[in-house]
Amino acid sequence: MRLPAYTALLNLGENDMHVLGSIRPVCFVLLCTMLVSACSSHPATKDPLTGFYGNRWIVYSDAGMDQFWVDADRTWRGHFHDRGGVDMHGVWTLRDGAVCFTAPDFPRSKEHCDSALPHRHAGDTWASVDDGEEHVSTIRAGRN
Repeated sequence: MRLPAYTALLNLGENDMHVLGSIRPVCFVLLCTMLVSACSSHPATKDPLTGFYGNRWIVYSDAGMDQFWVDADRTWRGHFHDRGGVDMHGVWTLRDGAVCFTAPDFPRSKEHCDSALPHRHAGDTWASVDDGEEHVSTIRAGRN
């Protein structure tokens, strides 16, 4: 029996051919696993708000403290302490590197966009200015 050329690389003889029968399925499974892992760990577009999901986003300003909860289904809800405890909700979208929140009952406009939000995570704290008002934001782990 003539052995395939790759058996020389594996240093296999004619009596060792049974090893190849068990190596092929293992190699195939390893190759498939590596391909699936490579494709799933590098998605075409990474969700920039992953760090917000399941967490509480708190915004402090001179007017008070507001709390927001952002979800992967592109909805959000918020509790505005500085507006007398008003609760609002709406949807969010991505536009030109910013996250835009819309709600039918926003006080100034129907949409608010913020470019400082993408890729934040629980434990992050950052300062920003919105309509001339300084804010300090933080993301706290968990919904409460």
